[in-house]
Amino acid sequence: MIAQTEQQLKEKTNEELLEMYRVEKSLEVKQELTLRYLYIVQTIAVQMRGVYAGSLQMEDIINEGVIAIMKGIDRYEPDREHKFETFISQRIRG
Repeated sequence: MIAQTEQQLKEKTNEELLEMYRVEKSLEVKQELTLRYLYIVQTIAVQMRGVYAGSLQMEDIINEGVIAIMKGIDRYEPDREHKFETFISQRIRG
């Protein structure tokens, strides 16, 4: 595995990073992807805030969403013709 610099990773598209991670399993690539998809977690957390207001804090929902992204990056299969955003949104909500 070749260590990628932060700038090199930022220049790649999300699809390129997903493919790189599939091949290399690089922690740096996984971290960059997690940061790029954090907006989905935040959006879903705001939507779910009313549903779970009594039992979960907003930070807990976001933490669970970040874990879902990290696990989802490992489990994503691009050959199934689903966009990663759709795949990960379903996993976060679940």
